[in-house]
Amino acid sequence: MGESQFDTYWKTLTNQEVPEYIKAPPSTQLEEFIQYIVDLHEKGGQQEIEQATKEIKDLLKESEPGIKQFLQLLLDFLSGKDISQKVKELEEPLKSILEKYMK
Repeated sequence: MGESQFDTYWKTLTNQEVPEYIKAPPSTQLEEFIQYIVDLHEKGGQQEIEQATKEIKDLLKESEPGIKQFLQLLLDFLSGKDISQKVKELEEPLKSILEKYMK
């Protein structure tokens, strides 16, 4: 099914536009999320960091083991810990994506 057909069927069935999180490829969403965390770490206020930390902890409760390891690294990064060695232990593609942003 083509994208235009999918959009039409989605609208017909749900009476709503297709949400962006469905349209965007998962890797794009993941990279945007990592960039958000990096930006928070560099320029975010304490309240914003606390909110992001809470959201990541909520995601941790529902995630699979590989994703839990990844989310825990993001938490460690937000709290100022050096995660460079732990990033090397991640499986692909998470390893490459994190290495790209955690320079």
